[in-house]
Amino acid sequence: MSRIPESIIEQIFSTAQIEEVIGEFVQLKKSGSNLKGLSPFNNEKSPSFMVSPAKQIFKDFSSGKGGNVVTFLMELEQMSYPEALRWIAKKYNIEIPEERPQTPEEIAAGNLKEGVYLISDVAAKWYVQQLHETDQGKAIGLSYFKERGFTDETIKKFHLGYSPEQSSAFADYALARHGLDSPVVNPTLFINLMYSISQFKLASLVPYIDLFNLPQYPSVASSIGSLTYTSRFAGA
Repeated sequence: MSRIPESIIEQIFSTAQIEEVIGEFVQLKKSGSNLKGLSPFNNEKSPSFMVSPAKQIFKDFSSGKGGNVVTFLMELEQMSYPEALRWIAKKYNIEIPEERPQTPEEIAAGNLKEGVYLISDVAAKWYVQQLHETDQGKAIGLSYFKERGFTDETIKKFHLGYSPEQSSAFADYALARHGLDSPVVNPTLFINLMYSISQFKLASLVPYIDLFNLPQYPSVASSIGSLTYTSRFAGA
């Protein structure tokens, strides 16, 4: 299967309406400026699944999942990134060019973006788990956020997480559990990102903040003391 050109990816994101795509899977009802429905990820009686047409994002408060239209399809239907893009393209009658030989530059650029997406998704889930499911995360991370006035809703909404004292903890976990098996992850990129991400102590990985100026790739935001800053992977 041919790689989707960047111009087509941009067209897909600019054309897709998240409420229309999600509306094919979830019955949504108006709730102020947003839309609300029952979570497609959990069985629930009270709707906690929110969609923001204005921001083109969704948030499921019952599972903690959130992101953009592509993230939704990847999470719900277990699609790969290209598969989700092709699904949306088909829905909106966006033609994807037939396969042609890719230049080395195109292959490298595509692998970089897909690799960053895969790695950051692993990191996001790991940080949250460390904050809520480890004694160190609860004692240090959660207490810090509470002292700073963060509510449980805010912590959950923005996927706030915690990295253990060991600076290479996340890198060691990722290498052991996920390794270098993915064909789109360059080993050097993988290792560099793992150890760069591991340097964060209190962090939020927000799926819909852009990376490389594209809305579909995550970035890492870290809050230390009174300082809040964002590190884009490309410059980490």
